[in-house]
Amino acid sequence: MCKVGIVLSGGMARGAYQVGALKAINEYFPPEDVLFISASSIGVLNSYAYATRKLEYLEQKWRESACDDKNIFIAKIVKSAFLQKAIDNLVDESDALPKYFYETLYSINDNSLKYVNLSDIPAENRMRYLKAGVAIPIYNKPVYIDGDRFFDGAIIDNIPIYPLQKLSVDYIICSYFDDCNYIFENQIFNNRIIKLIFSDKSMLRNSLCFDKNTIDIMLHSGYRKTKEILDQIMSHGTDDLDFIYNSIGIYNDMNSKHKFRITGDMIVTNCNKIAHKLIKRQVI
Repeated sequence: MCKVGIVLSGGMARGAYQVGALKAINEYFPPEDVLFISASSIGVLNSYAYATRKLEYLEQKWRESACDDKNIFIAKIVKSAFLQKAIDNLVDESDALPKYFYETLYSINDNSLKYVNLSDIPAENRMRYLKAGVAIPIYNKPVYIDGDRFFDGAIIDNIPIYPLQKLSVDYIICSYFDDCNYIFENQIFNNRIIKLIFSDKSMLRNSLCFDKNTIDIMLHSGYRKTKEILDQIMSHGTDDLDFIYNSIGIYNDMNSKHKFRITGDMIVTNCNKIAHKLIKRQVI
């Protein structure tokens, strides 16, 4: 059996795309078949729900977060207790995670980005780590864990491929929200990444707004697009690496707007470039 990884970026309200995508991924890869997960921000909650078989619960929460007012912005969501309550009911001490489940956290204490393996965290403490993972500066206070203060690590690394680079991953399914087909690290590594790129003309607005129609469209679109891509790339099965790598190469060549690897989407690109020069990174 091939060793499969999943990487989910942050994306605020656009995280609804990922819930739909994960429902499609689940049809090919049940959670026990995915050995590696790395995620930032809202992607952490989405991937946690997938890994613990609670996607239906999280989809319900996404729909409950939406309303009829198209001017309800994410600021009202992140300032409220909505995400915290969703996490309270999402996490259970009996939850089983894959051996590697990384989330990105920014530490104020030592000005570093930490890739924390939630699988190594005692189950009773995971809730605080998940809450730290969606603590957005300005809108939220930092979350205190063992004397350290943490914020959402997406402000530094929004597409956290980094922790999986040195692990024995056969291929990675990576979801992000820019309209660029990024080239990650080198051509060999890049051709092991199935890129689920969700972008549209209303990208900025869809990042910020929680109206019912938009959430519904993103949930359905995330499922449909992911199903179409995986149906093609996995048409010879999930273990035919030669066919999968060749299909990824063809898919990459067909998509325009190639750029060399960056670690955030279009909104945080410039911050990322500066931050990587100034901030330490730790895989723990």
